[in-house]
Amino acid sequence: VPHYTANLVAQTVVFGGGVFDSYLYSTALPTSYRQAIAATAVIVWPLLVLARFTLAVSLRESVRHAEAQAVVLARKVKAGEAEIGPIPERMVLLPHMQVFALAFCGELYGEALSRDAVGVSLRIGRANLEGSIACKAFHLAEFVLRGARDLRVHMEGSHIEDDDLVALVRQFPHSLSSLEVNLAGTEVGNRAAKALAEALPFDLESLKIGLNSTAITDDGLKHVAKFLPSGLETLELILYNTQVSDVGMRALAKNMPQRLVSFRVGLSQTRVGDEGILLLMFQVPETVRRLRADLSGLRITDQSVMGMLHHLRELTRLEGFETSVSGTQVTEPVKALLKQAEQYARR
Repeated sequence: VPHYTANLVAQTVVFGGGVFDSYLYSTALPTSYRQAIAATAVIVWPLLVLARFTLAVSLRESVRHAEAQAVVLARKVKAGEAEIGPIPERMVLLPHMQVFALAFCGELYGEALSRDAVGVSLRIGRANLEGSIACKAFHLAEFVLRGARDLRVHMEGSHIEDDDLVALVRQFPHSLSSLEVNLAGTEVGNRAAKALAEALPFDLESLKIGLNSTAITDDGLKHVAKFLPSGLETLELILYNTQVSDVGMRALAKNMPQRLVSFRVGLSQTRVGDEGILLLMFQVPETVRRLRADLSGLRITDQSVMGMLHHLRELTRLEGFETSVSGTQVTEPVKALLKQAEQYARR
């Protein structure tokens, strides 16, 4: 604040000096008074300019100090020698907080956290960093995330649990229109799914979630379905090798966004049966142009596949359709009908 105040005063005096001088000599003040005021101004002007540059140098030094301290702290956090908590609201607007946070994130995440013209990407696989630490320190990435429209979080295979993801999703900016979160092969479960669902921005247009090979069950899927933004145009839910069943499909069908253009669901190696597939597919909206259903390894029969084929006739805008039913009880004649439907949709 002193730096900017001195800067403003100095510029005002220097650039307005001529006007000020003319004003003095147009007043009825005695000559001695005018001369004293003019002499004082001549002395004060260079002092103000000097103060400006002195404060500027001090500011640069303090910025370098903040960056150095951020790097030291990031290295301690990465080594497990220190932990950090959320930034108090009263400190977010401090002049050096943004400098500190950006330097901290640059050292801690390295290439794993990047921002481009499209949005922000966090890929833990690109850093020698534990997933748990990456999640719990993510609140300092607020300045990187600010105003982002697109966020891609890839933590597949990382050693993270529910508490870690709860800390991470709290930082999702409300400005997002596109979100991709891949948690495949992690130890997250229903509590993490609930936190993720509640953190979804209302204005999302594209959502891709990978929860395959996690501990999610129908309870977690219910939360995700409940908080799906109504304006979604792209939805991708990958749930391979989980304990979701027809109960979860019923919740997803009930909350299916009605403006979808692209819809993909991955259910291979789950507990979903004919009932769940029928419930879900009959709620796919007519707006869908691209539909993909991965159903390999399910205990489904011709009943659900024929029902799906029947509903495809109502999807008049469909331009692309893919499905896989290997390892199921679907008969060969019905599989042939599926292939015909896929070929027809590509025309």
